[in-house]
Amino acid sequence: MKLTWGILLVLAAALIQSAANLLLRGGVRQFAAFSLAPERLFQSLLGLLAQPLFVLGAVCYAVSAIVWFRVISLEDLTTAYPVLIGVSFVVVSVGAVVFYDERVNFLKVAGMTLILIGVAMVGGAKA
Repeated sequence: MKLTWGILLVLAAALIQSAANLLLRGGVRQFAAFSLAPERLFQSLLGLLAQPLFVLGAVCYAVSAIVWFRVISLEDLTTAYPVLIGVSFVVVSVGAVVFYDERVNFLKVAGMTLILIGVAMVGGAKA
């Protein structure tokens, strides 16, 4: 895979988006009372906004989106989007194991390995 400015930005967006997901999870877990029930939704959203990890995660999502806007001005979506999603999937999964003590089994590891192989193939392929 030839590392162009666009591909480097895709990787940056994926890492920032992954951090956002992990931070959002931390904020939601700290709040613990989040509800989608109509009578509690507004209160739940206010509660999340009081969680620093949640707010930082939302900021990371916004930064990731801004980086992504630049990516889609430089790279084909057929290359950039699979790389973004594949890298994000693997990084979030590893982060969930490290930070939230989630468990993975052989099949999950094998699947993530296949995803990374696919990301390398898509990122290196030219139409």
